[in-house]
Amino acid sequence: MPELRRAVGDGKIAPAYLLLGDEAALRRRALECIRSVFDEDAGLPGTVVQLDGARVSVAEVVDEARSLPLFGLMADGPARLVWVIDAHRLEGGDIAALATYLEDPVPATCVVFEAGKLDKRKALYKTVSKGAVVVDCEPPKREGDVAIWIEATLRNRGHAIDADAVAYLLQMAGTRITVLEQELEKAMLYVGEGGAVGAADLEGLMGRTREHSVFELTDALVRGDREAALRLLNVLLDDGEAPIAVLAMIGWICRQLVVAADLAASDCSRKEAMEGIAGRWQQRGEILDRARGSGREKLIATLVGCADADLFIKRMRDTRPGVDRLRPARGRLEALCRQICAA
Repeated sequence: MPELRRAVGDGKIAPAYLLLGDEAALRRRALECIRSVFDEDAGLPGTVVQLDGARVSVAEVVDEARSLPLFGLMADGPARLVWVIDAHRLEGGDIAALATYLEDPVPATCVVFEAGKLDKRKALYKTVSKGAVVVDCEPPKREGDVAIWIEATLRNRGHAIDADAVAYLLQMAGTRITVLEQELEKAMLYVGEGGAVGAADLEGLMGRTREHSVFELTDALVRGDREAALRLLNVLLDDGEAPIAVLAMIGWICRQLVVAADLAASDCSRKEAMEGIAGRWQQRGEILDRARGSGREKLIATLVGCADADLFIKRMRDTRPGVDRLRPARGRLEALCRQICAA
């Protein structure tokens, strides 16, 4: 994505792009970056043409890319954007014609293929990926990379965010870019132009929308308060929180406890150990103290329990009428919370 922004900023627009990845928000950002080059305000017809991959064939995409209105003939560079959504659903087998076009594209046309996934074994992917610039729109894999993305997103919009606010956001919203983007938009509106985003701002905006939050559940797990943890877990599930979303935050706190156990066993100071743990500063100290009082093997076992619960919840397939699909997931999460509190 940074490479795309730099190229567009330098006026280097490729004749074709493939925006590929599961994260819709990242695909949208990439498209907006490319689209910014085209003067849609000029009122000229056909500046941006959107095609639905479920409704058009490959041959129709090629025909549209070759069709150029009069104003396009007078342009020095790309003057027309042909945007194909759901490109993975393109029908019509004229792949050879597409390959021929991508080898010698119309200079005034930019074709953007957008897809969440494309089968890399098929001719469509091989042809498009060979003739177009592939923009990776997969979400960051590590939590640290997501934190960097949060900071860069706000910095590019003229805002700052402190470390505790980043940690709070990750705890409350998880690592899905689409969800994080929505929360950041609200935060930027709240603090105003150029304002810095703090943890207190985020807590006011998103932390107490329900009587009990996932945030409070993780606090109870760190304290080893089994009664409070089970009560908060059931309130969250009764309020409609998805079991897999609750599990994601339980897994997050288990990972921090394991990291804290390793740091506690090292020669580093308390401050250095706390700097190596994610989360709010005050909670980091609580995590470190809890890890010191627990065995590392028991904490590792909680991570194994999280992985087992993840597989169990994702594999639930009982769709018989009247079957409460939440009940087995609730039972598995309750058992996991008991295991963590006892560790």
